[in-house]
Amino acid sequence: MSNKIFSPLYMFTDGRFKKNMSVAVSGDTIIKIGSSKDIKSEFPDYQEESGWSELVMLPGGVNVHNHSFQS
Repeated sequence: MSNKIFSPLYMFTDGRFKKNMSVAVSGDTIIKIGSSKDIKSEFPDYQEESGWSELVMLPGGVNVHNHSFQS
């Protein structure tokens, strides 16, 4: 199982975009989201993924549309 840290330029969390945030992932499971400093110190054995320094991380897509207005 691979353990990774993703540190995008911005992360959308708690209803707003934040800088200096990271997410620790083990396999396909999110372990923890927090400040980059805290995540990197708490998970020193996790590999930081490169290429995320200019990206924005958004929550997974949830399709919340409906067709109730069409009835």
